Amino acid sequence: MSSGTSPDIIKRVETEIAKEGKAEENNLKHAVKDMSNIERAQTKALKAARKAEDTLAKTEKHEIATAKDLNKANYKHDVAITNVNAAQKDVQAKIQQHEKTSKDLGVKKAQVDDMMTLQKRHAEDRERRLSELRGQASGDQGNGNSSPGGSRLPGGF
Repeated sequence: MSSGTSPDIIKRVETEIAKEGKAEENNLKHAVKDMSNIERAQTKALKAARKAEDTLAKTEKHEIATAKDLNKANYKHDVAITNVNAAQKDVQAKIQQHEKTSKDLGVKKAQVDDMMTLQKRHAEDRERRLSELRGQASGDQGNGNSSPGGSRLPGGF
């Protein structure tokens, strides 16, 4: 009985390796899509924060103008102060949201970089394993080498 790798074993290992590569590719695609969504959210948060700052500036101007007519328009002045406070809270909320999305984006970019590095390393390892597998298969077929110790490939294949 030949101790070399049979075509069925080679086919099975090749299939497993291809599945690993496809799963990793899908994981990377999802991570890149998530990163893209976070980048869009970051841009939207920044625009909203800028708009809120503009609203705050306009509301503060209105408050100053209303304060000059305080004796005549005390009610208007109170409304303007309330609007300023709401705008300030909105600005703070938008700035916090922007800071959070910026942080999330940094984390996601680092994860994607790590995944890309790992994927490259794994692809090289799979290619090396396939080369070894194919090299041994051609060597066993070419010289009729049969060893009672089993396979010489990592993982016992």
